[in-house]
Amino acid sequence: MKTAFVTGSTGLLGSNLVRLLASRGVRVKALVRSPEKARKLLAGVPVELIEGDLGNVESFAPAMRDTDVLFHTAAYFRDSYKGGSHAAGLMRINVEGTRALLGGGVPVRRAEGGAHQLHRRAGAPPEPPAHRRDDAA
Repeated sequence: MKTAFVTGSTGLLGSNLVRLLASRGVRVKALVRSPEKARKLLAGVPVELIEGDLGNVESFAPAMRDTDVLFHTAAYFRDSYKGGSHAAGLMRINVEGTRALLGGGVPVRRAEGGAHQLHRRAGAPPEPPAHRRDDAA
């Protein structure tokens, strides 16, 4: 059985990816900042919750051992309307955290191509679902 390590597991993309992988028989290790939130959001999904934060990759790096693939879906972001300076947080998590994560010993494969190819490589169905604009007749 393959093992996947997923960051951002309680986000929109990450939580859906965790469900998809688990439904396909993949063992999932889900990085979460809040285990309580993750237990509610991922209730009924066979997943191993790994508590941690991209600001301190060393604290959860041992859990990445014996992992076949890393899905990095976590990111620090703030809505622009909230104001304030978030540059330091963006740099610390999105740049420095990602660098530390990629140095964690999990084999990394560079994905090339468009979104459709990435969709297929993530284990999703061969064809992405058709989308319809709400204003289309």
